[in-house]
This record gives sequence, C-alpha cells and structure tokens, in this order.
Amino acid sequence: DEDSQAPVRIAFGVLSSKHSESVIDEIARAVAPHPVFVHHDFTKVPVLRPLQPNVTVLDNPVVTAWGDWSLIEATQRLMARALEDPRVTHFQLLSEACLPVRPVRDFEALLRRERPDLMIDMRPMDDRRSVLSHGWRYLSEPGWMRRGARLATIWAWQHSGHAQSDNINLLLEGPGPTPLARVKQWLGYQVLMALDWRNRKRLRSLGALRLAIGSQWFGCSRRAMRWLLDMHEAFPRMAR
Repeated sequence: DEDSQAPVRIAFGVLSSKHSESVIDEIARAVAPHPVFVHHDFTKVPVLRPLQPNVTVLDNPVVTAWGDWSLIEATQRLMARALEDPRVTHFQLLSEACLPVRPVRDFEALLRRERPDLMIDMRPMDDRRSVLSHGWRYLSEPGWMRRGARLATIWAWQHSGHAQSDNINLLLEGPGPTPLARVKQWLGYQVLMALDWRNRKRLRSLGALRLAIGSQWFGCSRRAMRWLLDMHEAFPRMAR
C-alpha cells in the first residue's frame, strides 16, 4: 500500500566523547544515505574529523557526564538538529560503540510496516521489583533523602540476586537470614513505598501519570521527537 512505499529518512544521532572518527565513519557508511548527526564533547577530546559526507557534527555541544542530565540535553540537541531537516521521518540514538547488525533497509522496512512512534525498553516504576531495584535513585532527591533511600534499599535487598527484564538489570530482594534482618527488610520496604507514594503526588501536581525506568537508547518518529521536546518545555520542573 501507499504507507509501505512512503519514503523513510532516519536521522541517526550519535553521542560521542572519545577518538571516534573511525567508528562514526563506519556507522555512516552502514546507514548511508541516511544522515548521521554527532554530538561530540570537545572538552574530552578537542578534535573530531569524520570523513563521510552524510555526517554532521553539532556546533553547539554541551559538556557531558555519565549519569548526568547533560546526556539528555545532548540528545535533545540531536533531535532538534534532526528536525531542521524537513525530510527526516525518524530518529535513532546511538553511542559511539554502536554498529548496525543488519542492513539499514531492514530497519526502513520495519518503520514502514510498524509505524512506531517510540521504540524503547521500559518498566513502570509502580512495579515492586522496579521500586526495590531503582527507586532510591528516582524517587528521592539529592541529600539526606537520597542517602536514606539508599540505606533503606540495602536493608530491603538483603541477599540479592540479579534479573534481566526488558533490557534492564534489576537487583532482586532476598529473604532476610535473621529476625533482625527481616525487620530491617520490612522497614526498608516501607520507606521505599512512602517515597513512591510521595512521588505519585508530585507527578500528579506536574500533570504526569507515571514514572518509568528504561534504556537510554531509543528510536522515535518525527512527531514523537517534537512531542519530547515540547514536553521538556512544558514541564521544566520535571527536568529539574
């Protein structure tokens, strides 16, 4: 049908902070003729000279740090730059260590067939295992609350194991080996549930419904790009 033949132009956004020219060129050759936009942190490596004609290096990068909001800001700048090209229909975020494992035409066919707005692995934070594993990071604020949430999580975990779920590594709770450990476990869980309740109230005050954890790497449609950028402008308190 008409949708299956519609032109697809994917903007591949790359987060870079290393000597990445050769890898970026390899990505660019693999996805050509689609454009590759690169956000490079020049404070880490002051020179970046990719050679492929479909590569554009952003001229307004931010200083980035692992686990910091700056990575989100860098991603937003990649999306904003991609939107400047009216032919771009989709966006796919990559790291400088990513390479396609299948021909890009297979990706084009998937986008035509499924027409997804967002492609990301996620888990809602109202799931018990998500709260126990990641809640202390996302339901508390830096300072004494974060330290208390971290201690409560350690008490709740006890002898924990690991589980891979939705491409997210979860730390699992284990049974407390002694009566004291079981009391600590119960107390830790109650603290995390109280933080979860507080966060739900905060989300409602911001006009949001749910909090989720997910992979950093995602793909989206053009309208989802615009929506993500608009939501950041509409809810500045959420970003803070």
